[in-house]
Amino acid sequence: MRNEKKQGFALLEVVAALGILVMLFGFFYTALNGMYQIQDVYQAESRAVILLNNTVERCNAEKKLSHDIVSSIFLDEFQKSDLFYQEGFSPVCKEEKNFSILSVMKENGKPLAELKFKR
Repeated sequence: MRNEKKQGFALLEVVAALGILVMLFGFFYTALNGMYQIQDVYQAESRAVILLNNTVERCNAEKKLSHDIVSSIFLDEFQKSDLFYQEGFSPVCKEEKNFSILSVMKENGKPLAELKFKR
């Protein structure tokens, strides 16, 4: 009788190990993809807040404010921002009594950021 030693792995062991690795890769990919989507949302929200902040600063420098001036400043700031180059965002300016309502809207019609500015 010869004493044979096992060399290497059986085919079933290799297939099982590859299957486990594929499942782990799928779980990690799903988790990372979700994190990147959340990061994109937070970046868009922070850019919208910066846009509104820049608009308020420019409006505070003006002596006379009307809705048309506030609206033109807001649209100018939107065109300068990164949101202008991303799909799915649009600026909306509404007038209400002594207020201008400035909104950065998402594709679904919900505001990403909104500001009620008293003139």
